Amino acid sequence: MEQDTLNQPEPVGPCTVKPQDSVLARLSSAQRAALRHVEAVVRAEEPAARRLLAAILSRADCKIDDYNKAMECIGLHARVVLHFHPDRFGTKSVTVAEALLNEGVYRNQFETGLSTGSLSAFPGGVRDTWERTLFGGAYHTDGVTSSERPKYGALELVRYSDGPIPRFGSCYLVLRPNVSARTSFTFMGSEDPRAIERLARHHGTDGLLDGRITRRD
Repeated sequence: MEQDTLNQPEPVGPCTVKPQDSVLARLSSAQRAALRHVEAVVRAEEPAARRLLAAILSRADCKIDDYNKAMECIGLHARVVLHFHPDRFGTKSVTVAEALLNEGVYRNQFETGLSTGSLSAFPGGVRDTWERTLFGGAYHTDGVTSSERPKYGALELVRYSDGPIPRFGSCYLVLRPNVSARTSFTFMGSEDPRAIERLARHHGTDGLLDGRITRRD
């Protein structure tokens, strides 16, 4: 009999995000706190997500082993992508492309004042509010700088020539695989009120790819 490995939730223990982890060591304390918060939310939701996903796979006559192989493939090959419009001007009198070339840094909206989404990177703004919710207030403690704030991209599952979310920029950067280990994910946009229900980490994407995606609620 095939074992329903999805329906066997992993023990919920201490968060695995630790400051001494080599991949995370370069992050600030606020950034590590944000990942710890996401990790805790994901682990709390994981048992329910696995049960729901197992039921959906059963109805679709899809083997759990096939799903697990697909998730393994995503973990190995999917990459985080950052889109940008190269000719835009932000708070500086140079284009995005020039700034990237000169500084070698991809900056967030709190630094650039640029976005194809919500231009609300200020205290009490929409972006500021959803970041407080998603990351448990990690970026709202004393001493946190604008440069520590999150940068937003997409998980590239299919190699489209114009990238996974071209409306956010005609150009894009494909990040190194190890970046995924210090990234959080959500289905649809981070501004969505249900984003907190769809959080995931790279090593546990069930909350991202489970029945929440298929439900029409």
